Amino acid sequence: MAALKRIHKELEALRKDPPPRCTAGPVGDDPFSWRGSIEGPPDSPYEGGVFELTIKRSSGQLFSDPNPEDPLVPDIANQFKTNRPKFDSMAKLWTQKYAKPGVQPNSSSSVADDSQSESSGSESDGQ
Repeated sequence: MAALKRIHKELEALRKDPPPRCTAGPVGDDPFSWRGSIEGPPDSPYEGGVFELTIKRSSGQLFSDPNPEDPLVPDIANQFKTNRPKFDSMAKLWTQKYAKPGVQPNSSSSVADDSQSESSGSESDGQ
């Protein structure tokens, strides 16, 4: 699932380079529900405070509000930014191919493979 892959990527980045005075991580085994805290910055009215927060993410958010500036697959993000109609067409195709109930994708292919073959095909049709 792309949403889980994205969340795991974000969690790994947070673990490798956490923002100053901030913590966050999943609650138990639910990757869409996180808890975090932010320490009040020094020399501010918030100094000494620890502000607890709960973060609930919808997997739908990742589809409705993608972030092409921090992509899992740079080629797909580039297509999103430079050729949105083509991106939408490919997203629809991949949904049909990989995400419809009862449809079993070919285990030897991947979305990245489809993106590359579609990119090479677009050169020949002048798009």
